[in-house]
Amino acid sequence: HPFMCYYKGDDGHVGHTCFVVVSECTDHDTAAVHLFQRKLVDFLTARWKIRPQKIMYFSDGCAAQYKNCKNFINLCHHVDDFKVEAEWHFFATSHGKTAGDGAAGTLKRSATRSSLQRPYAEQIITPRQLYDYACNTIKGMNFDFATLQEHRDEERLLNSRFAAAKTIPGTQKLHFFQPLTKDTLEVKQFSNSLTSRHVRVTRKQDVESLPAMSIYGYIFVEYDGLAWLGCTMAVDVVAGSVTVKFLHPHLPAPLFKFTEPPDILDVDLSDIICRATPA
Repeated sequence: HPFMCYYKGDDGHVGHTCFVVVSECTDHDTAAVHLFQRKLVDFLTARWKIRPQKIMYFSDGCAAQYKNCKNFINLCHHVDDFKVEAEWHFFATSHGKTAGDGAAGTLKRSATRSSLQRPYAEQIITPRQLYDYACNTIKGMNFDFATLQEHRDEERLLNSRFAAAKTIPGTQKLHFFQPLTKDTLEVKQFSNSLTSRHVRVTRKQDVESLPAMSIYGYIFVEYDGLAWLGCTMAVDVVAGSVTVKFLHPHLPAPLFKFTEPPDILDVDLSDIICRATPA
């Protein structure tokens, strides 16, 4: 996993350094990303003898690694985990190739060529061999190694946190995320958008304690800090979400009506305030 780090010195000069983590675990999930972030902060602190004040992450929107509720709740705990402030920016679809991808490609291409030129018994076939090759051959990059046991330990550390995470509605349309508290993010459609909204990344209640039958019909839902009246269209208790057809405007209002085209959105079960009972 490559990191291309850009920094500004005391003289205002912008420099860069490349840091690559070679992992023994083939599961490139959010727990692995959190482990790589830990190694990144340790590397930056050791290199400059001071812990970074803030990290601004820029990445593609891969849902398995970065753009998911687990990574967002990790972002809210970034200061607690690493003692460093952070925010996350996502590139638009098909616009996420950066110098970091070039660094990873250079390592893989160089190692592949070297392995093919070696005797059969000395080929590079394990992550540890790749890491040793990189350290001994490629001098323009910095490397660290993540073991399978480290990944398992990271998963155990984060399991309870991940269990409390909830999906942010409209995640794929958002490209800026900045933590406000341990359970709240400021999000924007674009990094330079003038408007933003605050979203919660943890559940307010135990989803399993909410009777599924009580969700059907008209309900009041909290969304974007406002209360809305909506009609339940489908419930997925396993996923912890409900498909709602919203009436406009939001509360308080004397009258409500469905819009055309309809305003339909999947929301978390924990965002349901209560069932609407006709007078």
